[in-house]
Amino acid sequence: MNRSAAYLISIAASLILVLWTGATAVSQQTSLHNKRLSGAPSSIPEIAIAGASAEELAVIRSGAERSIELFAQCGLEALDPIRVQVENDAIGVCGVDAFGAFDTKAQTIRLASTKACRAMAKTNPAYASLPFIKFYESIVVHEVAHQIFRSHIGERSVSLATHEYVAYALQITSLPPDVRQTFLKPLNTKPPADLSPFVDMVLLMSPETFGALAYAHFSEFGNGCRILTEIIEGKISFPSSEEFE
Repeated sequence: MNRSAAYLISIAASLILVLWTGATAVSQQTSLHNKRLSGAPSSIPEIAIAGASAEELAVIRSGAERSIELFAQCGLEALDPIRVQVENDAIGVCGVDAFGAFDTKAQTIRLASTKACRAMAKTNPAYASLPFIKFYESIVVHEVAHQIFRSHIGERSVSLATHEYVAYALQITSLPPDVRQTFLKPLNTKPPADLSPFVDMVLLMSPETFGALAYAHFSEFGNGCRILTEIIEGKISFPSSEEFE
């Protein structure tokens, strides 16, 4: 992954996140296995939200706090302020309509409005059947997860699939159990025995399946926090597509 990367983009059609380089322009909470803390972060960083309606403001703040909480369950604090800019339309990058994007240079999450996201979600069966507000909140969890994860790995280069494994696993974990089941049931995925599915090619071919596999693997007993912390510490490296050629 190029260190000059400027954007991690959530593509509207599939909620896949792709890399855009500067050079080329909860009542029922889910706990993580092997958690180190009770789930409450020692401190909540500043969460600044601009351009949001009153409804959006509440949902975005809830999603950001939920993402922070999930990392805290693994003993990982949010290191930087969370800044979210809500925009009226889809986030457009190189002709692609996106739900949201984490701008790594500006350290700001750009998020499409609920109106724009609702219109985009209706075009994808994987998301159209989900309660929209819970889905929108989970997009925030996903984007904030990107920011927190990236702050912990610093300048170390990891695959796109590695970033997406973390963001999808936490996004799907954040969903209420009934909503999570609605999303997962049609995909009918089982926990993979190893990391071989988690390559960029699989992510690009079927992001929904990739996300479901990430959650299935992450939520297996003994994984969860262990996997997350070992990825951050560089003890786990995801395979590259070249290894399978």
